[in-house]
Amino acid sequence: MIRFDIKNRQHQEAIRSLATLQHNSDFRAVYGFLHSTLDNMRIKNDTLSGDSLKWNQGKCQLLQEILLLPGMAREIIHKNS
Repeated sequence: MIRFDIKNRQHQEAIRSLATLQHNSDFRAVYGFLHSTLDNMRIKNDTLSGDSLKWNQGKCQLLQEILLLPGMAREIIHKNS
């Protein structure tokens, strides 16, 4: 799981950027594309087996983590403001 350390300056900047980007239409378009890609990858899992299934599941888990980051950033900002 990806975690932010709010004491780390680089993490603070990333948190602020993620929270700000949520209001950007280009970011929302990319986010929608990634979410659609994740849905398609999960559907593909139904037809895979063995190592292919394991690799695809790993990709899904990573993409899900990435898609959760904006919400995590928003929560951190609200908790610390």
